[in-house]
Amino acid sequence: MRNIRPTRYVIQKSRNLSSVVQSKHVEDKTGQTTSPLSEFGERTTLHGLRYTVQQDISAIRRLIWIVALLTFVGMLIYQIVDRVTYYYAMPINVNVRVNYNASLLFPTVTICNQNAFKATLASRFNIYHLLEKMYSASANVTVEDLQKYGVANTSLDDIFNLTAHDKEDFITKCFWKGKECGPDDFDLVATDHGICYSFNNREGDKSISSVGSENGLRMTLNVEQYEYMSGPRDSVGVKILFHTREEVPRVHALGHAVTTGAHTFIGLKMVHVRNLPPPYGTCSNRSLEYTSHYTLAGCQMDCLTLLAYDKCHCRHTYMLHKNGVPPICTLYQYITCLKPLLEGLLSMPQLCNCPVSCEFRSFENDMSYGSTSKYAIKQFVNENNFEKLSTAQLAAKEVTSRMQTATWQRTVALAYDFIQNFDDVEEVLLVSLSRRVDELINAFDDHFVAIKYIYNTQTFLYNMQIYLVRKNFIGAKDDMEEQTIQAVVIAYVNFIMKIEKNVGLLTDKNRTDPSLRLMLHSCTSLMVANRIEMIRRTYVNYTTLKRAYETGTPILNHSFVNLSTEWNEPATPKYLLMDSLIHNDYARIYKKLLFLNLNNLTSVLKNIISLADKAYATGFVDNDDLLYQRQQFEYFMRKFVFARSVFYYETVNYPIRKLETRRENLHTLWHHITEEITTVKQRLQAMQAHLHKIKDEFLHAIANIKTKLENYIYFQNETFLSISDYLTSQRVKTFIYCFNNFFEHLNENEKSLVDWIKLVEKELIELWHTVIGDRDSSQFHNYRNGYQFIRNFSDVKAEIIANFTNIIRLCQFSTIVSSKGHSFINSLARIRDEAMVYTDSAAIDNEFARNNFLQIDIFYEQMSYEEVQQQIGYDIFALLCDVGGSMGLLLGASALSVLEIIDVLFTQTFFKIRAIF
Repeated sequence: MRNIRPTRYVIQKSRNLSSVVQSKHVEDKTGQTTSPLSEFGERTTLHGLRYTVQQDISAIRRLIWIVALLTFVGMLIYQIVDRVTYYYAMPINVNVRVNYNASLLFPTVTICNQNAFKATLASRFNIYHLLEKMYSASANVTVEDLQKYGVANTSLDDIFNLTAHDKEDFITKCFWKGKECGPDDFDLVATDHGICYSFNNREGDKSISSVGSENGLRMTLNVEQYEYMSGPRDSVGVKILFHTREEVPRVHALGHAVTTGAHTFIGLKMVHVRNLPPPYGTCSNRSLEYTSHYTLAGCQMDCLTLLAYDKCHCRHTYMLHKNGVPPICTLYQYITCLKPLLEGLLSMPQLCNCPVSCEFRSFENDMSYGSTSKYAIKQFVNENNFEKLSTAQLAAKEVTSRMQTATWQRTVALAYDFIQNFDDVEEVLLVSLSRRVDELINAFDDHFVAIKYIYNTQTFLYNMQIYLVRKNFIGAKDDMEEQTIQAVVIAYVNFIMKIEKNVGLLTDKNRTDPSLRLMLHSCTSLMVANRIEMIRRTYVNYTTLKRAYETGTPILNHSFVNLSTEWNEPATPKYLLMDSLIHNDYARIYKKLLFLNLNNLTSVLKNIISLADKAYATGFVDNDDLLYQRQQFEYFMRKFVFARSVFYYETVNYPIRKLETRRENLHTLWHHITEEITTVKQRLQAMQAHLHKIKDEFLHAIANIKTKLENYIYFQNETFLSISDYLTSQRVKTFIYCFNNFFEHLNENEKSLVDWIKLVEKELIELWHTVIGDRDSSQFHNYRNGYQFIRNFSDVKAEIIANFTNIIRLCQFSTIVSSKGHSFINSLARIRDEAMVYTDSAAIDNEFARNNFLQIDIFYEQMSYEEVQQQIGYDIFALLCDVGGSMGLLLGASALSVLEIIDVLFTQTFFKIRAIF
């Protein structure tokens, strides 16, 4: 207890001492006690704080100052937080400066053909279709495909190197700073765009000291588009990349495309970039596995190489390596591992985490284009080895025409179509159509023979009938006329006048001699009686003639051309003879008048005899009556003569006219039919001649095309160029024109031929109608057993119609040809068009140059370069300045004010802790 009490006493004493000391600190000058905060507010350099702690100011004023002080403190805190945040954002400044130099380093220029593989080389190594399938979006190459082509263990490097475009063919001209260079100045490099060629890729920098295209690199390139085939890219032209020698050329990702047929001017500007490392930037110059110089492209390629090596134990041709490690993949490794791996990569930056380089050079470019004039192209083509280009192009065309699936299938389809259509049209023209024309010609030959027989037979009959009518009927009339009838009409006026005179003499009183009067009377009576007898005989003759015509019985019996008289009866046109008596009113009337006038003449003459007898007996005659009888005789005689003339014309001679008309009509029909048959045969013969011409001149020649196409497709011992030369010749063009003309006019010829055949049919029906409808011929044909002439006309007409219907059916050539003719012409035209396109595409002309050649001029636009440098944009001193400025602006404070606050806080805290203990 004694030990403890002193301790408690000491503590109590210390507390009292502290209170005394504290009491001394808070007393003001007036002796009043103040708080530490009030004392701090009175003495601090922090403006405005004293107005919040003074005891002698009003509460409202103090409140306003408290609010103001808190507001500015809040603004100060916000400003400090913002500046600190900005500071830790590590801001940077980019300084761009243009530097002018007397010389500038020329970049490495890597140029790639957009086409990775050369068709002729791919075909030579028998991998054309394999490459085509490898880079086809619709097909996948399998291990079986590799085994089929025997290339499973072939390296990708071999594939690309063996089939790439040769730089000697690719780079046709080169000038560096106005001096000629060549393919030897370019190095082969494997890039992600295939096999490419780099200029300025060797030791020893190439620099320039002047601007302009004359002081840079000028190139003329031949992309050999005629050698293009399926590959990784399907563009035309080149891809070009400008980079430093140490940089991995990622041409596919970063290169610029330049097309053919243009003169491209590329003005360069070099940019030198310096980046800050972390924490201010993201650049890095970390070491890589397969390259000693760090670049972003190198890092990504290094990462890709490591990934390929890790997954597939090999690499692609364009990937990095060190002393051949990792090795290049075989096609088997590429198909089974590397290709799926590369296709599965989504993004290189996310995969590899490759920062940008801390220092690098890039080359900005400004491209402009100028079209190459046709004169320049012509001069360019002429300056090149024309034969070499032509040979190379033709070789490539032959390969691509066979190897390109679409082209080959199109050509084969056109060839098959042509061959099939040629076989069809050959069958049509040489067999079916030619046979049909021969059948028609033979049919009309047979018809002509048959019709000629009909014509000759009927003409013979008409001639015989005319002869028989003329000889046995009209001839009999002529005999009657000569023997009897002529005596009736001859000198009938003199006769009647003499009779009248004699009768008058019988009344002459001076003639008293009886014997003279008797003799005169007897003589007169005898003359009249004789005339009456002649009239009677004439009547009998006419009656006989009339009966002969009525019965068709010949009066005479003359034979025709030494034929037996037995032919006369059946050959006589009885119906015509009978019809001649009644065929018209003249025949009917004047036949009767003929006999009536004869009777009247007989009556008149008998009256005259009576007057003569009376005059002789009485010596007296009535002169008026005698005159009347004379006038009656003359009247009836005139009537008889006229009736006789009409009778002869309308009845006796009518059969001859009718038969001659029939014969003439028959001859006219025969002439028409002959002309029409001749026309039909001429048309058929012309068609046959045309068919023979097509066969001899055209089909044999076109068969040569068929043979060439078959050799081209099946045996591959024919070039499509030789086929194209033949197909595009003027001769084949003439073939197409002739074939087209033949088939175009075939329908017209068919229609015209049918029209002519219908005319023949019509005329032949009329001919048969004439022959069979002639009743006067039937007895003769029946007598001669000509059964075809005595058939029923309806049957004959039906037979003719049926026969000619069949002939017209044979004339329907269009049913034979159908669409085969036009199909053949179209197939020939299509294969010819294909050949024309092939030939035109193989021509070495301006278009060829535009499609294959381009010129590129690469130069610096100015002798300067941009230097882009990153710098720290906000350091700790700038932060303190911003914070101090804000304190002074808002609170009127300084660094000492901060120290005052720290001091008072420390002091108050210290004394409180001390008082506790």
